[in-house]
Amino acid sequence: MNISKFKDMLKEKGVTNDYIARILNINPSTLYRRFATNGDSFTIGEIHSMVDKIPLSTEEAIEIFLPAKSH
Repeated sequence: MNISKFKDMLKEKGVTNDYIARILNINPSTLYRRFATNGDSFTIGEIHSMVDKIPLSTEEAIEIFLPAKSH
């Protein structure tokens, strides 16, 4: 997951961390911990919810949740 791109996109779209926590039904502090671990613990269902509710285009979702690995 590309957390910095995700955070930038949230800012561009005017989406708050509190809103993300609400749509995922988690405490904001849990969201911050997940961000601190590069989003590794987001479930597929949570990712689908974020893509749907933010909303993100397919291209945006791929850039954020399936970033190309640099070698």
